[in-house]
Amino acid sequence: MSYHFTEEETNCLVSNEKVFPGTIKEILRFKDSNGQKNASVEPTYSIFYEDFHTLVSISVPKERVTFNYTHPVFDSEEKYIVDCRINGMPKPLYIFAIPNDSKCKDVMISMYQFERWGLKYNSISIFEDQETINRRVLAKFSDIGEKQFSSLLSNKERIKNYLSEQIENSK
Repeated sequence: MSYHFTEEETNCLVSNEKVFPGTIKEILRFKDSNGQKNASVEPTYSIFYEDFHTLVSISVPKERVTFNYTHPVFDSEEKYIVDCRINGMPKPLYIFAIPNDSKCKDVMISMYQFERWGLKYNSISIFEDQETINRRVLAKFSDIGEKQFSSLLSNKERIKNYLSEQIENSK
């Protein structure tokens, strides 16, 4: 059986020939080769990563921001990705966008690896909705994560103010 995506569905997944960074919350409507729907679930897309990117972009000077940062010396295989690195401070600021349990675990693993490498940085974790994160995962994450915001949408102004303070204090 083969699956076909409509042009609209494809455009939601691909942007500038790169895989779109947003998360897909539900399965896409697949159609088999004769056009019959195999699933009736409507697609819903999270715009969390887009909101995160926009918020950081308007809050921090462009020349200080690196999205999808990996350490050039220790991480040549690019396994430990930081969603956003803000430079120009004694210790860089690593910002992690966390939409779900899986990403929370990945960020935790990355932070422990950075600790093993002896990297000095400050971290901010911004959750899409912290209440959806498994309690055990969140408890373990809290042991290593520094500043946390429970929800991007309800904390936009606080996040912008916090980032501004961090940048101002680094001058």
